[in-house]
Amino acid sequence: MNMSDHSRDRDADSDPLLTPRSGSSSYGIQDASGSGSSDGKGILDSIMHSKERIWAVAFNVLIACIGSLLVGVMLGFSSETIVELLKIYKDGDRAHGFKDSPSANLFGGFGALGALFGGPFAFPVSEWLGRKPAIMLGGIPALIGWLMITYAHLLSTLTGFRAVLYVGRLFTGFSGGWFIFTVSVYIAEVSSPKLKGLFGACNQLFVTIGI
Repeated sequence: MNMSDHSRDRDADSDPLLTPRSGSSSYGIQDASGSGSSDGKGILDSIMHSKERIWAVAFNVLIACIGSLLVGVMLGFSSETIVELLKIYKDGDRAHGFKDSPSANLFGGFGALGALFGGPFAFPVSEWLGRKPAIMLGGIPALIGWLMITYAHLLSTLTGFRAVLYVGRLFTGFSGGWFIFTVSVYIAEVSSPKLKGLFGACNQLFVTIGI
């Protein structure tokens, strides 16, 4: 085999559009045994198969990026909420507001604290169960956290309004750290080298949209 054959094989291995389907040993060119291939049909089938796979991967990436969207919502939620809760307290509703900036800043800080533990916990779970199940499990603390924040005024009779908000924020932060790890790893593993940058940018795009 001459140098052009080596180059052709290398290009075929690196290009998904030239990679044959499983069970096929031909790229539409004559193989080493001298037997002819199905010329254009083999290449066309390979291209169609590659396009179908790209769309399937793109769909899976978009679904996974819902977790990234929740990360952005978690990051941006505290800014407007803190302002409103400080205003509520000044307007006289002292049971459902923040008295001062330090107590309000704790609300934002608990999100970062939860994210600090989310990623390390996500790593062993994703190694054990796999990336997709790990991403889906991240929705559990997110759901718990947002429900606690949404219905904090109803749960405040048990533990206090601010305490419910802090715990809810802790759960949403935990899910944020969880998604940052699992979604990033999943996208990197399912993307081909040529599309890894494009699909990887979707992660940051959805975080920005959420904010």
